[in-house]
Amino acid sequence: MKQNNLPKPAEEFARQFLLWSFRVRKETNEAPPENALVAAVRADESLAPRHLVAIAVISISGELTVSELADSEGIAVSTASLLVSKLVDAGLVVRREDPEDRRRIWLSIHPDYRAEGEAILEQRLAPLRRVYERFTAQEMATLLEFLDALAVEVSLSQREEK
Repeated sequence: MKQNNLPKPAEEFARQFLLWSFRVRKETNEAPPENALVAAVRADESLAPRHLVAIAVISISGELTVSELADSEGIAVSTASLLVSKLVDAGLVVRREDPEDRRRIWLSIHPDYRAEGEAILEQRLAPLRRVYERFTAQEMATLLEFLDALAVEVSLSQREEK
């Protein structure tokens, strides 16, 4: 095992956080509640779990561009565009051209599925909201800063492995 230069409390925190992330991932791998949106995704054999993730990102944003979706997912714009095309073809996502910049395409959940998307999000966000209320705004800002830095480091680490 590679030696590190972290002080003992930081090393313990890193280990505990990693264990926590495994536990959360295991506990949240359950399927979203069955509703019309989830049923539509499952019924379309050309869609995969990554499409549900894209739907979640679009739902959280309300409306975003293909480039913003790509950035959020850490994928190429061309890959995001293909992913979106499948969602549009399935009738789950709507594309809208920006009237001020015709090159910009805005994405939103199809109105028929918006309520279902919001219900899934509400279920996933409720525990986060309850935890947020236990901490000060500064503590939460520090946590978000930590998580952003962690995401960057994980991404860099994965690139180095390739």
